[in-house]
Amino acid sequence: MKRGAKMGVAVLLALPCTYALFLLFNYASIEFDLWRRGRVEVRPMADSRSLAEDGLVVAVRRERKLREKQFSLEWLVIVPSTGEGFSCTYQEGFAGFEKGDTVTFVHTPVELENPDAPAYLIGHNHQKENKVVRVEPIELDGPNANAVDP
Repeated sequence: MKRGAKMGVAVLLALPCTYALFLLFNYASIEFDLWRRGRVEVRPMADSRSLAEDGLVVAVRRERKLREKQFSLEWLVIVPSTGEGFSCTYQEGFAGFEKGDTVTFVHTPVELENPDAPAYLIGHNHQKENKVVRVEPIELDGPNANAVDP
């Protein structure tokens, strides 16, 4: 084999290997960040305006974008007593809630002047009892708020 051909083969092998290492590094970074945020002990803080409502996790969405080194985790929580739905984006704390888990949803009503106050999901199921996660809720409105496409 000629020297130039060997260099061409080396370059063709090096590029995919480098990209694979890049993706592997990003995956490890995402997992480490998730592990770090999951170890944070979250203590729910509520004030006189906060509501604590029983809810049900009806859908979970996990998305890893390895090229951008991003991870998103969202729970769709329905409050059966009011019929309201909330999309809750993970911030820190326990990340193990699954579809069908019952939770207490502690939040500030959207119609108040400070709807950006922290919100929390507190688990009720056996192994997830009293597990807490801080979330960023978005109230779902419209005719399809209760229509869930898991």
